[in-house]
Amino acid sequence: MMQDDHGNTVIWPAGDGSYDGLPPPGSRVGNWLERRLSDPLSLAAAGKEDTAYDMAEFVELVVRYAYSSTSGLWFGDGPRKRILDLMLRARDPVLALFTTPADRRLAAKGFEATDTLIRFLVLTGEQRRALLVGDAMDDIRDHAQWLRNALGNIDLVAEIKRRAAV
Repeated sequence: MMQDDHGNTVIWPAGDGSYDGLPPPGSRVGNWLERRLSDPLSLAAAGKEDTAYDMAEFVELVVRYAYSSTSGLWFGDGPRKRILDLMLRARDPVLALFTTPADRRLAAKGFEATDTLIRFLVLTGEQRRALLVGDAMDDIRDHAQWLRNALGNIDLVAEIKRRAAV
């Protein structure tokens, strides 16, 4: 494991391809996951230049973690509430990136889906299945993924414009 300038353990070393997205052995999963999710979400909530990129990264992480554990209990109510509060702060800056009412409505559905996935991080697979019937979980995932893809596209357009301005 590597350390950053502040003495924090860096768990995704650049370039070696070894990072699998899971917490390091021996870490407290709830604390680790809260930090992992809150980093890009805090940046998105600030509404600065890379809001689309930061929120897309956050949504991608939420989808990954919601589907990578059937045991649930990634973290408790405290961390979950803090993440949901950050999501509420990020909502307006992110929705402002969408230029048409139709896209804003789809983005809002993506926010709702991402919110649901965060709430599922404390449930076991059995509890999730008891709450959802039919294609509901697929629909939730797909709405969240739509938001992630749309934000990725917004970020790509911004990057193309930045390069063209140089």
